[in-house]
Amino acid sequence: RTCRRMKAEDDMNNTNKGILAVSFGTMNRETCDKTIGAIEEALAEAFPERKLYRAWMSSFIIQKLRSTQGIRCDTLEEALDRMREEGITDLIVQPTHLLDGFENKRMKRIIGEKAAGSFDKVAIGAHLLDSSKDLSDVADIIIDDIYGPYAPGRSSALVLMGHGNRHDPATNRVYADLQNCLCSKGYETILVGTVEGEPTLEDVRSALDRNTAVTDIAIAPLMIVAGNHALHDMAGNEETSWKNVLASTGRNVDTILKGLGEYDGIRRLLTEHARKAITI
Repeated sequence: RTCRRMKAEDDMNNTNKGILAVSFGTMNRETCDKTIGAIEEALAEAFPERKLYRAWMSSFIIQKLRSTQGIRCDTLEEALDRMREEGITDLIVQPTHLLDGFENKRMKRIIGEKAAGSFDKVAIGAHLLDSSKDLSDVADIIIDDIYGPYAPGRSSALVLMGHGNRHDPATNRVYADLQNCLCSKGYETILVGTVEGEPTLEDVRSALDRNTAVTDIAIAPLMIVAGNHALHDMAGNEETSWKNVLASTGRNVDTILKGLGEYDGIRRLLTEHARKAITI
């Protein structure tokens, strides 16, 4: 190791500043590295003076990984305890969540309960689609990095599969807002649907039925991680998968198994959210 690197590691060991990346989690190690891991690397590069920590919100995934693969990942509570024990007093928390849904709200509640009195400073960055500017920025990334390479031209459509939330219509409204934003930019052949909420797959199919010029469809996950929903609900071999339902319309269908976390622009936006949190 060079002297410079050894000094940087010593400085990191002595720091009281931390940054915690909070994600839902995934069982798929390969996509984890490409998405959650890549976002964490971007945060570490943006905040070299801070020690990076990871927490996942899904206790089911955490326990499953521990029992089947011997992989340990902290829950949010465990990560907060670990940081306090290691002397972190100045903390940034950056979620990788798309929406301010159940898990993001639970994250903020846990931090409010456990961080009080444990840290001198706690700043929480916004989720990905927090503002109208975020919607516009993400729409531009979709247009440039997904639609452009995979579904260019008016004979091609891009279908984005989000998770959705049937129990929280107000939060779920963000998907319709993104659709409207894409249309306002002139991209009516980019269609947003959700697995559990609205717009539905049937809404997407109806929109395609009204556009007879479309002959080819690309489907991509509107999720940070291309996990089980992307592998099975979107690209699976079952008759009910999005791939097969849309293929039944007579179009050619391709699937894009890349989570949003794999795109540089998405990682930059989340890093900007973390940076903004400490200036508010």
